[in-house]
Amino acid sequence: MSIKVSEVQQCLMALEEKNISISKAVIKARIKKNGDGFNFGKEIFFTLDFVKTLEETERRREGLADLFDSYMETLRSRSCPKLIIEKFIDQREQVLDEASKRDTPKECIPFLPVIPESYMGIYGLMSMVYYDGKRGYTKINPNIINGKELTPKQPYFLFDVEDGESMLGNSTAKARVLIKQKKRFCLTAEEIIALCLYYSVLSKHYLDCACSVEVNNFTGLSLWKSQDVPLLSYANVNVPHNYWGSPSCARRSCFLK
Repeated sequence: MSIKVSEVQQCLMALEEKNISISKAVIKARIKKNGDGFNFGKEIFFTLDFVKTLEETERRREGLADLFDSYMETLRSRSCPKLIIEKFIDQREQVLDEASKRDTPKECIPFLPVIPESYMGIYGLMSMVYYDGKRGYTKINPNIINGKELTPKQPYFLFDVEDGESMLGNSTAKARVLIKQKKRFCLTAEEIIALCLYYSVLSKHYLDCACSVEVNNFTGLSLWKSQDVPLLSYANVNVPHNYWGSPSCARRSCFLK
């Protein structure tokens, strides 16, 4: 349902009278005409529950905005090209809108910026991953990695990201089936790299790449620590490990035109 500007303005005015500050973006995300305890007409009627919901949504959006800004700061600290960072920032409001309306489980990450492999190459992306001050690397041939056709061509975002903990002890092949049954998406090589770029996942467990299977049906990719150095390498998709898990997400989106 589309919301008229006059309706949003009415809400803002009514909330201002109650000394409540709520952004237009949040109101647009939450308003449903003739619902949520109020209706439009000569007057606007608010229930306490509705006002509380707006306040909670606003606080959540502020927290998501802080998360977004922390991602950008991480990219700057890793000498990410300015153009790539600008492309992420151009999507900021749409990302916050999408993340605000999602009921993301506490154990999952609300959203995650991903740099496509075509922008920096798999070697450049791995060089941005650090563990205990040690820079990551890989020796794989990037030309034989699959999964690129599944992702946006420009810098994009994942939503509702599970870091692989729920799949510990499952082989990559089995995890791929389980993730699909949950109507979620397996992560590609560039996406598991992004996960380790922003979060210290490797201090908890290692990552299998259930999306980017290459060479044959037996060989896949894993991101782990070799002598405490992050390494993206080949792995057997049919062998389970208690310390390895396959991450997943609920959605991929690029909001650039």
